[in-house]
Amino acid sequence: MDEYMFKLRDDQHRHLVKPFSLHVLDRSLDAISAIHDKGWAHNDVHGGNLMLDSDMRVKVIDFGGATKCEENAYVAEHEKHTNKILKDHKEALRVFSGLYTTNTFNSVKDFEDKLQKCI
Repeated sequence: MDEYMFKLRDDQHRHLVKPFSLHVLDRSLDAISAIHDKGWAHNDVHGGNLMLDSDMRVKVIDFGGATKCEENAYVAEHEKHTNKILKDHKEALRVFSGLYTTNTFNSVKDFEDKLQKCI
């Protein structure tokens, strides 16, 4: 994605930054939601684990930290899994924001802290 963004940031293609960033966000959320629908949380979503194929489809890779989200778990466990799913989505937003704004966010907490300063 960084390679595409570098090309898009030149004056000739700058108008494509927003649609490309939104495409990556939309497709990332679709892919991550598909993982969640199968009962898993990725737990390590970042730009290096979101890849584009030659047809511009977003692929999520590296499932080494993935954990199963049990449907019939106790409330405390359900809360923990909900937090993991929310974190996966926040990580996708962090990647999108980095692509779109060129700001680097080192973590979800860093992203949330900088977002709070803007509000």
